[in-house]
Amino acid sequence: MHLRTLALVLVALLGSSGTRADDGPKHVNPSPAYKAVGPDEEARLAPTVRGPVPALDDRRLGRLRAGAIETKELPASREGALHFQALGSVDAPASEVMAVLRDYPARAGLFPHVERCAAAWDRNVALVDMQLGVAFKTVRYRLAMQHYGDQAVVWEYVHGDLKDSRGSYKLFPYDDGARTLVQYETESEPDSALPNFILSALTEKGLPGVIEALRKGVADRRSR
Repeated sequence: MHLRTLALVLVALLGSSGTRADDGPKHVNPSPAYKAVGPDEEARLAPTVRGPVPALDDRRLGRLRAGAIETKELPASREGALHFQALGSVDAPASEVMAVLRDYPARAGLFPHVERCAAAWDRNVALVDMQLGVAFKTVRYRLAMQHYGDQAVVWEYVHGDLKDSRGSYKLFPYDDGARTLVQYETESEPDSALPNFILSALTEKGLPGVIEALRKGVADRRSR
C-alpha cells in the first residue's frame, strides 16, 4: 500500500482545510434519500442492490484470485465529480468480509489515516462519523451506510468537508463461497482547487488500499 500516495489523494480530494468542531459542517446534502428498512425488506432488496456478477473470463478471475486488484475510471454523473471502481478478491466468505465492513470503530488504524470512526445504527442504516488525519489536517464527514445482508453496502453523503460522496461495496462469493470478489465503487465531488486530471490520477493509485484493508481486516479478526 502506498501510504504517501494515499495521503496525497486524500489531501487533494478533501481540500486544504478541515471543518472545526464548532463551525458545523462545511457542506450538507440538501436532499438525503436514504431510508432504513427492516430485516425482511433488507433481504428482499439485497440481490437487486448488489446486481449481477461481474463478467470475468478465466484469465481475469485467475489474476484476481492470485491477488491482483483492478481499477478503472468511470463516467461521472455530474460535472466536477470523480468516479472510480476497484475489483479485488478476498480469501474469505462474504460473511467475513461484511463483518469487517460492519465493524466501523475498527476502521481506525485499519483503513489508512482513519483516526476515529463511530456509527449509530437504525435497522440496516449506519450513520457513520469519520475523522481522518491527513498531512497535519483533520477531516470530518458523515455518511449514511445502507447495509443489505452479506451482499452489499451503499452509501450516501450527509455532511462534512467534501461537497458530495456516494458509492458502494458489492460482494460476490465464488469458489463455492470460500472467496469473495469485492467491487468497490466511489464517486466524490472534491472541494479542491487542483485540476481534475491530477485528482483522477492520484485517486486511481489509492484505490487498491481499500481492498488491502479488507484483506487485513479479515486476517486480524481470524487471529483474535
